[in-house]
Formats: sequence, structure tokens, C-alpha cells
Amino acid sequence: MSDYFPQEVLADILLRLPTKTIGLCSCVCKSWHSAITNPTFVHNHFTQTQNDNDRRRLFLLRHFPETHNRERYSLHSDNYAFDKVQDLDFPLQSFNRHFRIVGSCNGVLCLSDDTTVITANFVLWNPSIRKYISLPRPLVSCSSHGLFTFALGFGFDSLSCDYKVVMLAYLKTKYGFYSSRRPTVNVYSLNTNSWRDVSATALSYRVVEFLWTQVFMNGAVHWIASTHDIGLKLERFNKSPFGNLILRFDLAHEVFDKMSLPESLVSSTQYELSITVLGERLSVVQFHRRSYHACSIWMMEEYGVAESWTKWLEIGLMYEIPDRRRVVTGVEVQNHDAGQPLSNVYGDKIQKQWGNTFAFLETWLMDGLVQPRIA
Repeated sequence: MSDYFPQEVLADILLRLPTKTIGLCSCVCKSWHSAITNPTFVHNHFTQTQNDNDRRRLFLLRHFPETHNRERYSLHSDNYAFDKVQDLDFPLQSFNRHFRIVGSCNGVLCLSDDTTVITANFVLWNPSIRKYISLPRPLVSCSSHGLFTFALGFGFDSLSCDYKVVMLAYLKTKYGFYSSRRPTVNVYSLNTNSWRDVSATALSYRVVEFLWTQVFMNGAVHWIASTHDIGLKLERFNKSPFGNLILRFDLAHEVFDKMSLPESLVSSTQYELSITVLGERLSVVQFHRRSYHACSIWMMEEYGVAESWTKWLEIGLMYEIPDRRRVVTGVEVQNHDAGQPLSNVYGDKIQKQWGNTFAFLETWLMDGLVQPRIA
């Protein structure tokens, strides 16, 4: 069929189609499949999607209904109506009931089945084209290093055109605590489908276990971290220094550095803080210590400039949020008790999803054709 018109015309026609339709077209014939999976076509599709406000972003909602034994995902429009675009067919079954959404980049989701380090399983999934890959085991493991806690990061290395996952593993000390002294750092490359150890570049800061959040921005992964180390305090028999900051990992050069937080957040409890990107600006959500019925949002107006932090908004929440990671600003998301509704509130319009609140999670997802597969 493609013999009747030039390849560039075919590519131009395909680029105008919805991603789901493009995926179906890839099954028409070998020449169409080759054209659609060509890296140049994938790049052009991604660029066009970025520049198209109607196709640019979707809102991904994950929840775990009490009446089902499997987590569910759905895509919603990025507007006040929060219209459901489609339900997604999730191809995986979690060992720990539901996956953690580490982050998304160019339409690819990084998922972690990580309730315990023993059962931890990592996956890259593109729901738009229904493709996924399970990652091999990291170099650090319980059998080789003993018990440890860890945090993950996910993003795109534009220099090598490679998707990478970074793992910060905090090993158990002789005092029984997980040290914040230099973590063991493993980096996964999709191009090679393998992990490498880059621990030599690590800095001695601790990313809080379990409730950690991460964002990918400006070529780097960012986490909330601190200098606090209980084990170090006991070892030196004095008060160890304490302070929150942003730990940054450059995916292209695979090096760490740090960024400052607003002064009022430096001494906050680390569990109060969640990092995100809002309006293309690096942002931090602070949940008030005495009551999680309210939170403040700080934005870094100029990336990398500590003096540009601005307290942008303070929000009163209808209910206490059991898991403080789950506020996404732009859509005000509020959780109730388990089995109660997740509500998105715009004026007098309330939308509800029923299920287990601890399985609710939201993230932005760019529509794209990137295939999570070995290059």
C-alpha cells in the first residue's frame, strides 16, 4: 500500500494519527512497522506531541478497588472536567498487591514492586503501545550485601539517547540502622539492558525510605534528602548535623550534586516533604506537621537559583491524606479513609473513584511511541 506514495508522505500521515491508531497501523505490513518503529519517526512523533497542547499530557490514575485483586489504571484529560480518556489493560501482577509508580518520561512509566527488597521487581511500561520490559536484578542484593533500603530515580539521558534507572541502596550498619554515608549506587541502561555500579560518585546524604519521591527535570533525577544519620550519631556520641536538601543525579554524566531548599524547609521533618514539577518548575510540597489537613507548595522560579524559591500556594485539604505523596497540584486530589472516594474538586464538581486509598496514585503521562525494549 505504501508503494503508491513516498515514505515521507506516509510518515506525515501517520504522525497526524492518535498514538493508539499508529500502534494498530504498525501491524498492517512490515514496511509500515519499520517506518513506525524507526527512531527518527518516534522522535518526530514525540516532538509533535510536545508542541500539541491537545495531545501533550494525560493524567494517569492508578487505584486498587477493594472488590478486585488487581490494580487498575486509567487515563484522564488534563482539564477541569478530568474526563476519562480510556481504561488501560495492565499486563502485570504485583507480588506486593500493587506497584509503586517511580515516574514517567516520554510516555514510558517506571514501576517498582518494592514493598520489600527481597521481592523488588522493576518494570518499564509504555501503556500507549502496550509494551513493557522487566529489568534484570540490580548488582546490590540481600544475598550479597545484607538488608538495605533504597530509593529509585528514572529519566532520559539525551546524550546517549538512553533511558536509565538509578538505585540508591542504604546498607545496614553494625548498629542496626541504615546509614546515610555514601549509598551503593547502581544505574540501569535500557540500551545495554544491564546495571553498572557508580558508587564512587555518591554523596553522603540520605533519601528517606519508603515514602521517597523523585522527579526528572533538566536531564537529572531529584530527590528530597537529608544529612541526618542516627547511626553516625551513636558512633560519634554527639549530635550529628541535620538539614534537608535536594539531591540531584545527572543521568548523562552520572554524577551527583546538591541543591538548596527554602530556608524554612531545611529543618522540617523529611516525611513532610514531597518533590514534584509544577508548571515546568521544580517544586516541593510541604505537609504541615501538626495536621496533614493542609499543605504548602514552594516553586523554584529559576532552576538552580536558591534565592528564587517562592511560596506559591497554601491548600486546605478536606481530609487527612494517609500517604502524603498523593497530592498533585493542578488537580486537587483528596483521599478519604480506605474504601472511600478519591475526589477531584473543581468548584461545585466532584468526581470520585472508590477503592483502597493506599493504592491510589497519580502522575502525568506524555502520549508517546517509545518502546521499552533493548536497543
